[in-house]
Amino acid sequence: MLPVTPRGTTTRPPHGRRILQNYASRHRPSRGDAHTTAIPTHARGDRARAATFNPVIRRLRSIRFAALLILGAPLASACRPGWDAFGSTPAQAQANGVTFADALHRRYVGVERTPFYAAARAKIGKRALSPSVIFDDTTTWTHLTQLTRLSSDGEYEWRTSVDFALGSVTPTDWGAGFRALLGSAEGRTDADLRADVRSTLPKTTAALGRMFSLDTLHAQRLADGSTALTITTKVHPDWLKAGFPLYAKFVAKYVSPSAYHIVLRDARGMRWLDAAAGDRGFTLHLRILNGGLVPLDGAAQPMPDTLRLTMDASTKFSIFTIGMRGMQGSMVFLRAPSERGWVFRFDRAPEWQLPLFAASMLKSPLRRPFEQGGVLGKVSFRTGAGGQTYITRDFRFAVQESAIIRFFGGLSGSAFSEFDGPAEREENRFNAELFQAMRDDLRTLRYGAVAP
Repeated sequence: MLPVTPRGTTTRPPHGRRILQNYASRHRPSRGDAHTTAIPTHARGDRARAATFNPVIRRLRSIRFAALLILGAPLASACRPGWDAFGSTPAQAQANGVTFADALHRRYVGVERTPFYAAARAKIGKRALSPSVIFDDTTTWTHLTQLTRLSSDGEYEWRTSVDFALGSVTPTDWGAGFRALLGSAEGRTDADLRADVRSTLPKTTAALGRMFSLDTLHAQRLADGSTALTITTKVHPDWLKAGFPLYAKFVAKYVSPSAYHIVLRDARGMRWLDAAAGDRGFTLHLRILNGGLVPLDGAAQPMPDTLRLTMDASTKFSIFTIGMRGMQGSMVFLRAPSERGWVFRFDRAPEWQLPLFAASMLKSPLRRPFEQGGVLGKVSFRTGAGGQTYITRDFRFAVQESAIIRFFGGLSGSAFSEFDGPAEREENRFNAELFQAMRDDLRTLRYGAVAP
C-alpha cells in the first residue's frame, strides 16, 4: 500500500504516481481493517485511491442475490445437530452462531457515510467502467480500493480488499459446521426437512418469507447411500411492497429479469454443482455423502481442490438485454486451519449477447478483463489478530475504456443511481431484520437463551 500524506495535499513522485489522503468513511465496530496481501498487484502504472467497494461487481445486484441464495439454500435444510458442529461443544457452537448473526445484523443497522464518502461513492458507482473520468478527481480517493492506470491506451485496474469481523468461531469450525449442515439433509424425507426449517429457524423463515418462497425441497436417497438434493426458491417483489416499496421496485426491475446458469466441473468434466436462475426462480442441485459434496453423476468420490466454473448470464437494463455465454474460470478451495474459502480466476472471455447497435462496436475491450491473469477474486474465512475471524473479500480486474465499455458503464450507472439512497436504506433494513431474526432463533435453539 502507498503511504498517506496530510489531508488536502498530493505529491508527485517519479513516474506520475499520486499519493493521497485517507478519506475513509466511519466503520461499524464489527468491521475489520482492510488488507491487500492475498492477490498480487501490478508493479507498474499510476495509482490512485478509490471508494471502499468493488465498483463493478457490487453494482450487479443480481449476483449478490445469487450469493445469498446459494449460501442460504443449504441452511434451508438444516436441522439442530447441524448447527451444533459450529464449535467444540454444542453450547460454544450456539454462541458462535449468535455472534455471527449479530455481526451481520450490526453490519446493516444505522449505516452511516460522511458526505464526502457518499459523494465519492456515487461518482465511482457511475464511472466504474470509465475510470479516466475520476482518476484525477481527488474527491473520489479513499483507502480501501485501488485504481491503477496500466497504460496510456485507456487500461486501468481496480483492486479492492475488505475484511468483516465475525467473532471467535474458527475457520475449521466453519468447515465442520457447513459439512454438518449439508449432512443433516441425508436420509431425510421432504416433509422432515420442511418441518425442520419451520421449527429450527422460525423467525428467520418468516423474515425470508417477506421476499422468498421455498417452492421445492427434495432429498432423494440413492442406491449408493448418497442423497441428491434439489432446492428451488423464488423471488417475489410484490411481497416486499408493503414494508419496502422502493427496494421492491428495484428488485422487480433489475433482479427479476436476470437469468444465469453456473456449473462446477472437475478435470474429467464431472459436474459437482448445478445452479440456475430465471423467471424469478433459483434452483440448486447437489449430491451429498457423509456431509460432503460428491459428483452429481457417476460414482461418489472426494472433491478435488480445484474445479472449473462455467457461467452463462443475462440481465435487462431498460429496453436492452445484455448477456454472456461460456465465461470460464477456476475455483480453488482453501482448506488450511487458519483459512477456509475459495479463490477464483476467470481467464476465458465469454461470447457476448448485445443489442444490435452495440454488437457492431469493437469487442476487443470486452476481452481485456480476462487477459494477463484474468479476473481474480477470493472469498474466505480467515483467522486474524487476537483470534478474531474475518470474512475476507479480495478482487482484482482490469478494464479498457472504449465505446462499448462506456455503454455498459452508462447502464450500470443508471442502476446505481436508482439504488443509491432510499432503496438501499430499505435493503439495509430488510437485511438487518433478517439477521436479527436469525440471531434470536439461534439464541433459543436447543439450550435456551444465550446472553447477548
